[in-house]
Amino acid sequence: PISPENPTHFWSSPQRVISSKCVRVLVECVLMAQPKIIVAEDDTVLRDLYLRKLDRGQYSIRTAVNGRETLDHITADPPDLLLLDLNMPVIDGFGVLEQLPIEKRTFPIVILTNFEDQANREKGTKMGVKDYFVKKDMTIKALVEMVERLLLTKAGRGA
Repeated sequence: PISPENPTHFWSSPQRVISSKCVRVLVECVLMAQPKIIVAEDDTVLRDLYLRKLDRGQYSIRTAVNGRETLDHITADPPDLLLLDLNMPVIDGFGVLEQLPIEKRTFPIVILTNFEDQANREKGTKMGVKDYFVKKDMTIKALVEMVERLLLTKAGRGA
């Protein structure tokens, strides 16, 4: 009989076509359900740390090392959340924000910064930034909680 305990029989059965289609649909559903995050951070150590803490199988994560690469990722496949370093090469974080008009943006943005600078915070808020992660003052756990909260809010399941 066809069963998970007898996978050889399962895959060699006449129902294989139907079953493989079901498997493919299930895989596509799982992948579609994963929120997409872009981590735009030029510092290799920090980028790898963010990836290790966020990549637990529940998110589809892409990385960018500069503003140009970030915009390319967004154009190719807009994320559900963007973690954006302000100080990056090629195009800085504010340059990225300038090219993403608030009225056309479909995803929240969290600024990653080394400095608690009120002027930058105000500028970012005016440009539609949803939250700030001050690298030197906050824990990675706080960043993960911020990401989870924003994704739940975006999905309409949070506060």
